[in-house]
Amino acid sequence: MVAKLLRHRGKRRLLAAVLVALLATAGLRVVSAPPNPAVIGGPLALLLASSSDLGPSQAGDAQLTVTLPGATRPEALIAWADRHNLWVRWRPGHRWAIVEGAARDVAGAFGVPVNDYMGRKGQVFYASPQQPTIPAPLRGTRSIPRTVARAKISIAILSSARIT
Repeated sequence: MVAKLLRHRGKRRLLAAVLVALLATAGLRVVSAPPNPAVIGGPLALLLASSSDLGPSQAGDAQLTVTLPGATRPEALIAWADRHNLWVRWRPGHRWAIVEGAARDVAGAFGVPVNDYMGRKGQVFYASPQQPTIPAPLRGTRSIPRTVARAKISIAILSSARIT
């Protein structure tokens, strides 16, 4: 009788362990990262996947945010942007700036596509399905030092929306 109870108790423990394992993994899902780190992931990727790609953006006011290593005036970034028909908005003391211009100029300068999209509710916005990198002429400058370029991508994705 004792041996029978111990065998029964062992089966209960095994069943309990299996149930705990199933419950622990039931809410988990495996999501693979994009194979190319330049491809946008996360919530923006989900938004783009659920929207209609309308092709190259016709926006005349595309913009992106650039993270700066310090709060000094980003002279190299301003000069580079000017050479690419872009302009920079920056305020003294801020560690970020906004680079803006026509979508085609932004796309060409940063080497990423900038497309118009239509969301499920009819809103039209522009975005890039790729993460821009720091342009080579800016790497290692006082505006964007080489260490920042290696440590992280300091240029944020084009994500400002415009509703039409």
